Amino acid sequence: MTDTNQPQDSLPENRMPVIRVPARPADQNPGGSMFGGWIMSYVDIAGSIPALNRVRGPVVTRAVDSFEFKKPVFVGDLISCYAEIVYEGRTSMKVKVEVYAESMKKGEISCVKVTEAQAVPLLMTDKALYLKAISAGAVFFGAFSYIGNAPNFMVRSISEEAGTPMPSFFGYILKYAVVFLLPVFGVVTLIFF
Repeated sequence: MTDTNQPQDSLPENRMPVIRVPARPADQNPGGSMFGGWIMSYVDIAGSIPALNRVRGPVVTRAVDSFEFKKPVFVGDLISCYAEIVYEGRTSMKVKVEVYAESMKKGEISCVKVTEAQAVPLLMTDKALYLKAISAGAVFFGAFSYIGNAPNFMVRSISEEAGTPMPSFFGYILKYAVVFLLPVFGVVTLIFF
């Protein structure tokens, strides 16, 4: 903790926060302040926003250079996340994220700087099409072979026990998957890939 005689922090002037979120009781730890992971998740989201705006494509957080909590956040505080790109490379960039908390007590608003971090988003520019194709294939072919996961075995067992007819695995493939899913997969492939 820092000395209480130090001057109060203030929100950055002439900058808009990328995220503002009120701290709620559901994210409170037993000590009375907010979980650090809750704040970290918003730092991750805030850091991705300028990267997404710059790249206009998928990005993922590869690393966070440093993360130190300077002050706690309490229920009712309003956190503001400010983010800006500080370095830009060919396949990655660094985004500085600063988090402030505003609290109101007895009609007075006070502001403290909670943390700052440097996130390193990895730009998914070179292989973005592969990533999309893998995602689409996983969804469609997962649905294509519905019997391949345990909950569906349970649903089939319950349905048959209740007297509701269910298709066999190959019946499902021939009646539904080939007739409906395969053409939809083909259309999705033509439109998006």
